[in-house]
Amino acid sequence: MAKLFLFRVDLLTGSIDDTPFIIQRDKNGQYYTRRIRPYQGGLDSSHWDFLKHLPMLVDSRLYLSDFEVSVDELAEALSEKHDCPFLPSQIKKWTKKERLNAAQFREFDAWLEARGL
Repeated sequence: MAKLFLFRVDLLTGSIDDTPFIIQRDKNGQYYTRRIRPYQGGLDSSHWDFLKHLPMLVDSRLYLSDFEVSVDELAEALSEKHDCPFLPSQIKKWTKKERLNAAQFREFDAWLEARGL
């Protein structure tokens, strides 16, 4: 689950575009994403594609001011996309962080693309 930070709104829940994820509020008032539709035919890149969509939502400054995603979730999304295991410790070694915000995620994604991942 990515943790979301809202911009100019007090309450936001529901689906995000045509993704298999929703925005959900926890009992402490924090907002997170959650998958609501199963993978189609096994593993796919929908989780990673969704994470790549979040910085665009932050850039639009319509609803989100930022987000945080853990190295655990990044490893899970990359493992699903490539159908091979990525370990959270690998992601932490590459990023030097436990959690990435929108700008850091964008840098990490560019770093991965430069290496063909």
